[in-house]
Amino acid sequence: APGIVLETLMEGGSGTDSALPTQPDELPDRYEAGTPNTPGIAGVTAGVDLILDEGAAAIRVREDLLAQRLRRGLERIENVALYGPAPSTPSAPVVSLEFAGLPSTEAAFILDRAFGIAVRAGLHCAPDAHRVAGTIDRGLVRLSVGYFTTEAEIDAAIEACTEIAAKATVRS
Repeated sequence: APGIVLETLMEGGSGTDSALPTQPDELPDRYEAGTPNTPGIAGVTAGVDLILDEGAAAIRVREDLLAQRLRRGLERIENVALYGPAPSTPSAPVVSLEFAGLPSTEAAFILDRAFGIAVRAGLHCAPDAHRVAGTIDRGLVRLSVGYFTTEAEIDAAIEACTEIAAKATVRS
């Protein structure tokens, strides 16, 4: 409505007059602090479009199948221990593991540098989960599966873990 001036939620980074310590009075500049996160907005839009096009259920089924393939392959590797819910329990498409005698951070480094596989190592901002699992002193390696992960990538991760486990046990 004419004559109504809203308070700003945040200030700074005005592109109109960067020397001003406060937002300018003219609109719309008054309400545009900083540079908008255009790539982030585009990414969220693309994500929503994917969910609407494919359907959340179809995405979940694909991720579950890929995660099951990964779990089945990893559980067959000697000197690799898997952590997390039982296979029949609904869960996120994430697999946590450890290699016998190899710190999680070192295993993650090897997966990244030698195999080009990005994983997360450590306590994953969940110390209580690691206390329950008994891994608070060492953490775990976490592999995440996504909708765009391929079966070939899953198989490559299983093969990489097989190689690492074989070498890790030699070092112990």
